[in-house]
Amino acid sequence: MNLEMLPFFIITVGLHQLGAFVIWAILEGSTRNFGFRNRDSSESIEPPYPLRISLLFSISLILPFVIPGYPIPDVGNYGLLLSRMLWVVLGTVLASLYFGGRFISERNLNHLHLAIVGMITLAVALFFLIGIGAASPV
Repeated sequence: MNLEMLPFFIITVGLHQLGAFVIWAILEGSTRNFGFRNRDSSESIEPPYPLRISLLFSISLILPFVIPGYPIPDVGNYGLLLSRMLWVVLGTVLASLYFGGRFISERNLNHLHLAIVGMITLAVALFFLIGIGAASPV
């Protein structure tokens, strides 16, 4: 792991988690009177914040940079970084679609939140992918 990139890693994960928490607060406040939040008393009224999965989304953004997979920096490793970031984009697309489908079938605030956070993670991953693609050494 490159220690020069440590501030980038901390800022990326920190800002992603802060954004996810802000989205949770907005969703919790704006969906308070919606039908899927007002169910029978057997279910908990306040769903817990999905910290683990949200943190997995955050960590997925930095994984292509953290796990280098090559011994020395080389132009040939550029394609490896691009393909890893493309896998992150594909993974966040599938996760966001999965949680969106779960929200449609179960109507749960956690699933709605994770679908939205997945879409935002996808946007950030696409931004990183375009940035990496623009920095082509070829």
